[in-house]
Amino acid sequence: MPGRFASRTSGQSWNRPPKAAVLYLTNQSSYPPHSGGQVREWQFLSRLDGLYEVHFVAVTPHFDRDVETFDALLRHCRTVTFFEADPAEGDPAVLPDRVRRHCRADVNPYLRSFIAANGISFVHVEGFFLMPHVPEDCGVPVHLVEENIEYQLEKSRQEVLGGDGPHWTVTRDLEHAAWRRAAKCGVVSLDDEAVMRADMPDLSVSWLPMGCDHFRASDDPGEFGRTTVDGPLVVYTGSAAWSPSRDATLWLLDHIWPRVRARVPAATLAVAGSGQTREALGLTEVDPSVRLLGTLPSFGPLLGAADVFLCPLRFGGGTKAKILEGLAAGCAVVSTPAGVQGIDPEVREAVLVRDSAEELADAVTHLLVDGASAEQLRKHLDSVRHLLPTWDDALSHLDKAWSETAGK
Repeated sequence: MPGRFASRTSGQSWNRPPKAAVLYLTNQSSYPPHSGGQVREWQFLSRLDGLYEVHFVAVTPHFDRDVETFDALLRHCRTVTFFEADPAEGDPAVLPDRVRRHCRADVNPYLRSFIAANGISFVHVEGFFLMPHVPEDCGVPVHLVEENIEYQLEKSRQEVLGGDGPHWTVTRDLEHAAWRRAAKCGVVSLDDEAVMRADMPDLSVSWLPMGCDHFRASDDPGEFGRTTVDGPLVVYTGSAAWSPSRDATLWLLDHIWPRVRARVPAATLAVAGSGQTREALGLTEVDPSVRLLGTLPSFGPLLGAADVFLCPLRFGGGTKAKILEGLAAGCAVVSTPAGVQGIDPEVREAVLVRDSAEELADAVTHLLVDGASAEQLRKHLDSVRHLLPTWDDALSHLDKAWSETAGK
């Protein structure tokens, strides 16, 4: 029996004729922009007004939540459609989790009809796991964006946490097949672009950077504004709905923060982002020095107050919004190697990169007790911060990639 479905059309008018009509296929509403992926998509969609006629389609596991966002999306899109994902349609022994969680059998025929009836020039797809929904015979080119190289993320996850579900090579084979289908691919990380070109030298790939100028220290602080912090403040941000971020939070709380706290008893750790609450993380208790803030209206005030920003990711891919935001805010930043993947090499030099829990704790402690070292790191960052992309820079890259796709 088909799952739930909802669709609405905008009455919005724009002042210029669009370059082309694009069917934009993704896996959730981009509003409100809480996760890094949502921030990237919302910044693009909200800045595209009238440049392209966007028909937004999401196959979402969060149907009830997402149908509340029609009005926000329809300010920027011609049509908005939500399909409730049906994971029960997929075999967990055969399909990677990301593919299985976004199954829905009737999306493919719907898109075939929609493309033919609405003069669609090309299809934009947010992630290889959604490519099965795009008809092979849709008759228009496909632009596939990979926020992460998913098979590498799955490989590193299985190496760190152990294997469950299909071997990572299954993801690799499905991802490679999706790349071959696309007329053009996009990546958010230069590191990922190098991987794709090494895997498939003839692939047409564009770098689509993430901006980081979307918040201010004067923004609404939300729950952080009601939090008392007397001593040094260490901050980590990330959506716990994303498994690398959830793992990072738990590793931080269990293995890194106790080491820092033992050496700097007055320090406070603030963790913010979707799902970053005691209940959502499944914790019965946390140390009194830890503030689990959950979702905030903006990270600006929190990052502006941070003495150190720590990114303890043990696995992952793409470019981390959390790192870009910490750097843009001028924080002294400590990260694992996974956390700085995709960052400009010159900017990366302004980050203290450490691997083990003990090394990360040592680096954070050093910056908290040695103000001169922290200030030197911030000055280094100031000298390279101009290399961080803005959202206007990012939009120009996307516009070029879309124009090239529409012309194929």
